[in-house]
Amino acid sequence: MNKEAIKKLYEALNAEYDLGTIEDFTAYLMNDDKRRKFYEQIIEPNYDVESLEVFEQAYGLKKKDT
Repeated sequence: MNKEAIKKLYEALNAEYDLGTIEDFTAYLMNDDKRRKFYEQIIEPNYDVESLEVFEQAYGLKKKDT
């Protein structure tokens, strides 16, 4: 998990969305289903991110397959 990147994402979105605390937001992103919904509802329509996989890798949210 890239804590610094997640913190920056939290700070960028917190004014517009009710994300709770940084700890709440981090825990939310660690859940696969919630992270996918977050990506589909918030990230994909508003930001130029190629895919969920790219988003996950950028924030260190999912281990790479070996």
